[in-house]
Amino acid sequence: MRGQLPLAPTPICGGPVYSLGRWVIASWLRGAARARLEGREHIPATGPLLVAANHVSDLDPPLLAALFPRPLAFMGKAELFEPRWLGWLFAYAGVIPVRRGATERRSLDRALAVLARGQAVAVFPEGTRYASGVLGRAHPGVGLLAARSGAPVLPVAILGTERIVTIGDWLRRPWLIVRCGPLLPGEAAPRAGSAYYQRRADEIMLAIARLLPPRQRGVYAAAARTAGAVALQDQEAVPEPQSTGRTRMDQHP
Repeated sequence: MRGQLPLAPTPICGGPVYSLGRWVIASWLRGAARARLEGREHIPATGPLLVAANHVSDLDPPLLAALFPRPLAFMGKAELFEPRWLGWLFAYAGVIPVRRGATERRSLDRALAVLARGQAVAVFPEGTRYASGVLGRAHPGVGLLAARSGAPVLPVAILGTERIVTIGDWLRRPWLIVRCGPLLPGEAAPRAGSAYYQRRADEIMLAIARLLPPRQRGVYAAAARTAGAVALQDQEAVPEPQSTGRTRMDQHP
């Protein structure tokens, strides 16, 4: 990629561009899908937070932003920032560009700055989309960010977006679920090495795997079983939410 990527003067989390986009997406999802948030009780209301989710579809970031009760700064692929006018839009929506296959100091510093302000950063540890819905192995970058920041990590499973392939798939108002698991405590290790970062990344990804149906756990399936993970039923068979731990789109603020 040539030239410098568009960047806001200071790292952004929330703000008017993000808020408008979130409102538009949430409004559309109310009619187009049966979208809901599960495990809201695991989300801290304040303080630094690293949100780590599986990545299946281009729909994952907007769905997560629409359902999550706190503003999120997303780490996203640098290709999103072309053409340049679109790059500025993403920059002021709080997206931090990351070049695939590279550890950029500037991207890391911007994410750490957001966390240092007590805000939330969302990352997709696999580093790319897995359209099958089956987990790939986490890259060490999420472990690096967790270690450098010392922020607690919220594992999140996104279910249902892998089934949205054509416009016709929206006709049945599909279930789209953002499922949050128990918070992983922060563990600052700013001088750790690559082996440690990969281990932390795998621990985070295993926590995500425990939130998914067994068929989607991929390389973490065996570890999830031995850790005593409970098999989760498919999202289409899940009944209407009754507890306060689940939030449907029409109940979301």
